[in-house]
Amino acid sequence: MTSILFGCMTMLLPMLNTPAAMPIAAAGDSISTDYPYLYSFTLQCRVEYSATSKIYSYAYRGDNPASNKGKLWNMRMDISRPSTSILNDTVGLKFFRPFNEESFRDDFNNYSNSTVAISASVLPSRGWYVGCGWGMQLHMGAPNETVSPGSYFTGLELQSKGLPGIRTIVFVPYFEDRLYFYSMDDTVHQWQGFEYQDSIKDMVNFRSRTVGPILPPAQFEPLRWCDTLRNFSQQSREMLWIPADGTLNKYLSHFTHLRTRIQSNDIRGARDTIAQILTELNRDSSGALTSEAYALLRYNTEYLLSQLPP
Repeated sequence: MTSILFGCMTMLLPMLNTPAAMPIAAAGDSISTDYPYLYSFTLQCRVEYSATSKIYSYAYRGDNPASNKGKLWNMRMDISRPSTSILNDTVGLKFFRPFNEESFRDDFNNYSNSTVAISASVLPSRGWYVGCGWGMQLHMGAPNETVSPGSYFTGLELQSKGLPGIRTIVFVPYFEDRLYFYSMDDTVHQWQGFEYQDSIKDMVNFRSRTVGPILPPAQFEPLRWCDTLRNFSQQSREMLWIPADGTLNKYLSHFTHLRTRIQSNDIRGARDTIAQILTELNRDSSGALTSEAYALLRYNTEYLLSQLPP
């Protein structure tokens, strides 16, 4: 058994590189589609905000397309925190299990300067885990409940005081070493080495972007936040969260106009523009925007409004 640390939470997972079965790929073979590739993965996110607790809830659904060869084993989402952002804490966050809550709160002081505070308030099942792992990433998955091609998961909900932002995420398939690599103590076949094995394991992963919590800068600059809103709009178009160019161009124009009004110190005009943007976001949420684009643009526009002078 090997021990893997997630935050303060230690989980025991079976070692996967024990020699047993004949591997699929022989030493020196080129990359084969016999490996458990995740060619794509769809992760939908819906965000809700509680004005009372000032906490955002991020609900996820994941679909593993039937065209994939691998079963989803783990997801790793970037939750790094820039040193220039506001401080954050775990106060008010809900945890699915008391043990997870105790672990996160006890250990948070060790990494609070580097990560956004996040809790797992709902999990798809008791077999799932969520915790801070390598590289300031949030690791999410179920070692014994992999998601097969053609299947999906629901019921994963995270909580944070962080605003909706765009986060990189890596989807990792279940990879049983003994099926693909020769053992170090195999006396017949050549052992490929860790570098070769790691390159294969990295290649079968799928990398994408999703919506997850970010923290705004401590020294807030409204003009730069308008640029952030334009950037969110453009990335949303790339991810097809904004399905049409016409919708993208409309919001780019709105945020450019908003920036101009703030720059000229027309705060009343800026507030009027924000009111128009929010009205259109609510209308477009019924079809012209996905839940991801809606969350990014709505909540970050509302945050900008809250930072404007009276």
